[in-house]
Amino acid sequence: MELKVEGLSSLMAKLSYLRGNANETVGAGLSKGVQKIKSDAKRFCPADTGRLRNSITTEKLSETAYAVGTNVEYAPFVEYGTGQRGNPEVAHTTSVIGTYPHPFLLPAVVANESYVIKSCQLELLKAIKGAMNRK
Repeated sequence: MELKVEGLSSLMAKLSYLRGNANETVGAGLSKGVQKIKSDAKRFCPADTGRLRNSITTEKLSETAYAVGTNVEYAPFVEYGTGQRGNPEVAHTTSVIGTYPHPFLLPAVVANESYVIKSCQLELLKAIKGAMNRK
């Protein structure tokens, strides 16, 4: 799932006008938001052995893009379920009864959408105020 932060373009333009680095500033806000998403994904993740929960990490893809996820091969089966009990929006076999979904990544993203947006806005406003004080 991709989370797009809208409404920040005018703030970024103001910061650029003041010779600030808008992408770097938004990246700082995103970094805070991503850490909260990771924390909540771990909290929402069901655990038998703790392997899946402990494997949840973040990765910086670019200055303004991050990923939260896991490399554990059975993570999609936990998130979306399997067989007839699995999430019908996800392609999988229905020839077996299967297991119910136990989403942990998507709920963490959805629960923190406004937090990520606020973090980016606050970082931009802080940078704009700092740039204005330097002028």
